[in-house]
Amino acid sequence: MPSILDHLQERLRIAVIYGGDGAVEGAVRFRSLNTRNWKSYQYVAEDIRQTLKGLGFRHVHLMPDDRTLLDNLVRNNIHFAWINSGGVQGYDPMSHAPAMLEMMGIPYIGHDPRNVSVLDNKDLFKQQLIALGFNTSPFFVWNKIKHGKTVYWLEEFHQCFKEYKGPFIVKPVSGRASINVYLAESTAEVPRLVDEIYDHTHHHVLIEEFLPGREYCVAIYGSVKYTRGKFVEFGQPFSFSEIERVLEKGEKIFTSMDQKKLTKSRFHLLDDQKDGEVKKRLSGLALDVYTYFGINTLIRLDVREDAKGNLNILEVNPKPDLKKPEKDVTSIVSLGLDAQGMTYPDLILSILATRLHQLFEIQRGYIRHIIDMVND
Repeated sequence: MPSILDHLQERLRIAVIYGGDGAVEGAVRFRSLNTRNWKSYQYVAEDIRQTLKGLGFRHVHLMPDDRTLLDNLVRNNIHFAWINSGGVQGYDPMSHAPAMLEMMGIPYIGHDPRNVSVLDNKDLFKQQLIALGFNTSPFFVWNKIKHGKTVYWLEEFHQCFKEYKGPFIVKPVSGRASINVYLAESTAEVPRLVDEIYDHTHHHVLIEEFLPGREYCVAIYGSVKYTRGKFVEFGQPFSFSEIERVLEKGEKIFTSMDQKKLTKSRFHLLDDQKDGEVKKRLSGLALDVYTYFGINTLIRLDVREDAKGNLNILEVNPKPDLKKPEKDVTSIVSLGLDAQGMTYPDLILSILATRLHQLFEIQRGYIRHIIDMVND
């Protein structure tokens, strides 16, 4: 890997892609809706770009995920991309950039179109979790076309939850940062919240049983780790930043990061001595999900205990925040870096090296242009 990187730093032309803004002239042909709460993530893309340049990569370009992407890729002679976008508009917006890159033959850091659609649509992901035997909270999906007004789906709703009468979590099937996520104390509150979420998203709504236990997160990305000036290859995906979310007094679900900054006081980094058992369970769960779903880059699992202490997967974040830590404000993924002997640049280089390792070892047919660059 060091030899490959030495060859690529001077020649590899990298695009870091952030979410395009449909309100900007020329970004789209016609403005439509985004079923996923939109955010550009441009400032994080800039963190990634600056870090890659600091690591020695000379040609790193920032560009939006919108109508101009194809022209920008060609104009800048891009060889490789890092997707840091949630899309611009439409259904499954996170799948648009990877689909474009696959069509162009440009390898990238990011999930393939199929996987990112499954991971970002919580109903599809939970259905596959159940099929694979993972624990997840019981749920019901409200579909406007199928269910229409409340009266037509209450019977099906009660059949799903049987004797359980609440509380419920009501949220979009696709979204980010706990936005438009609500707690309904009883069945009576659910229809109003469903209507409210649909008015925002124009998409399906997920209703799931509230789990009363502790809530955890764990990150996992791949097998190559850069730490203390050298690469380590583990032979299997590497999990880290096992944390417990700290809920404030009276808080039953985590508040959106858009409403309250992610400070270190809102999380507890799990300790090997005091929390060794739950850390092991979280790492095992992350590894199973990563391998069963064929994931090839960074994800974050959100997990919560039920009343019996069983770990249930709430969802997977397919694009966890990679904001560079500043003072007391950080990202969940970055919280455990010190414990791993890693810095933020180490993490960025590790994610890049993991993807290049995968491409050179098992997907060489996708990167002939990069192999030629290394061999030249």
